[in-house]
Parts: sequence; structure tokens; C-alpha cells
Amino acid sequence: MNQSILSDSRRMTCAVRQLSSKQDSVFIGTHIATHVDGDTEDFDWMISADGHGSNYIGSRRLPDYTFQNQFDALDKDELVLAKDPLKYIDEKIKYKSYKCNVGSTLQIVRIYNPVDGQIRVEYFGIGDSSMRIFENDKFVAMNTPHKIDLPKEQARLSRKLNDYDCEIHKGHTLFVKSKDAISMMPSSTIMFYHTMDFGLSMSQSAGHHGITGYDPELQTFYFPVESKLQIVIGSDGLFDVMNQEIEKDYDILCNSQTAEEIVEFAEARWKQDWY
Repeated sequence: MNQSILSDSRRMTCAVRQLSSKQDSVFIGTHIATHVDGDTEDFDWMISADGHGSNYIGSRRLPDYTFQNQFDALDKDELVLAKDPLKYIDEKIKYKSYKCNVGSTLQIVRIYNPVDGQIRVEYFGIGDSSMRIFENDKFVAMNTPHKIDLPKEQARLSRKLNDYDCEIHKGHTLFVKSKDAISMMPSSTIMFYHTMDFGLSMSQSAGHHGITGYDPELQTFYFPVESKLQIVIGSDGLFDVMNQEIEKDYDILCNSQTAEEIVEFAEARWKQDWY
């Protein structure tokens, strides 16, 4: 699966390719935020959510109770304005059973109209999805996906690890070496226990009854109004098959006119012959 949202000079496009569990969602929109003093701020917003987990309890399928179905039905204007988006989601999502192991990554980007010659970009993220920002054709910023290999995440989950509520399993993930060659690199999966037994390639996730805990990444960026900006957010299914060190990959991320171009490129990568 892969998904992409692209914002280029306040023109936004989004696209999804559902290649496996079909739990990916992307949304774009515009909102006017009214403050208590009566001032308003216009901003464009982008949301990406990479859903995962079982849609079953035993042999019974529960399509109406998947995390992603309920997430897609949420009021996105309320979500992008929520002081705590994860609390908002937790209050809205209903589980049929504690054994419903469903959840999602979440990225929210808000791009504000220029003020005093500056464009403000706010990023909120949880999970292993990614963001890239290009300014004047140069890569300038990205997020840090939540992985258990990060010392900060190991420290955050240290009590759970010490109490054997979760444990780290070593494994491997693919790495794109060139346009037609891949290799495997070490990675880790975290297994969560207690009332549920399931593994996640990420150390934080919305959903799953909040068992992973939350410490979302928050970043704010400022760019001169005359800058040419290209902001791309998407799932690991997109960025796992792209390597910015490869000239063609960099060009696709930095210069594509639509998100559709990016996901088409990623889909072709997934389906090509590798060496």
C-alpha cells in the first residue's frame, strides 16, 4: 500500500494505492481558525492515516468496527482544530471488543497563509509514516518516524519493557540501494502483551485501545513567502521503496506536479523485478 499528499505553492493533491489491507486514507482541505480575540487565520490542511490490524474477531469479520472505517467518518475540520488530536480520536473510536487490534498512523500538516512575509507550517505525527519538505528544489526537513530502535522510544517504553508488557523482536526490512536493487537491513518489531498479543513495526500508533502510549512529534517550520515549497507526506509503503539519494527518486519527490505521479512511481517500484 502507498499513499501521498503533495502541497506545492498552496496547491494540494492527494492519491492512494491500496495494494494490501486497504486501510489507507488521505484528506485535504482549508479552514479558517477564529481566535478568542476575533482574529482569523486561514490554513490548508493535509491528513494521512495508514491503517493496520485485524478486522476479525475469531472467524467473524467486523467491517463496521475497523479503526479506519470510523476514522474516515470523523469530522476532519474538528480533528485538525483539536488541541489533542489523539484524545479526540480516542473519544470517537468505538471498539466491538478488546480483541480488535486495529489502529493507524496519523500525520496532520497545517500550512498557514503568510504573515509578516513568513509561511508557517505545523506538523503533527505519530507512527512510521513520513514527511519531506523541499524548499527551492532543496531537501530541507523531514519528521522522525516512531521506531523502537530509537533510544528515545526505548526510554519512553522502558517500564512496559521492564514489566514484560512488551518486548522487542529483531528482524529485517528492505532498503532500496538503487533503482533496481534492494537489500535487507536490521529492524525491530515491538510485541505488545497484557490483554492483546500483537506486533507493530512502529512504537506508537493511534488506536489499539491506546496500548502503545502517545508522544507525538510536533514541529513548526517557517519559510519566506517567496520560497518555492513542496511538502510530501505519505505512508511507509511509499517511502520504503524510495531513496532520496537516487536522482530519479529525488526528482519525483521534489518536482512532481501531483500526488498521483508519486504513487504511480512507487507502485511501479513495488511491482518491478528486483536484483
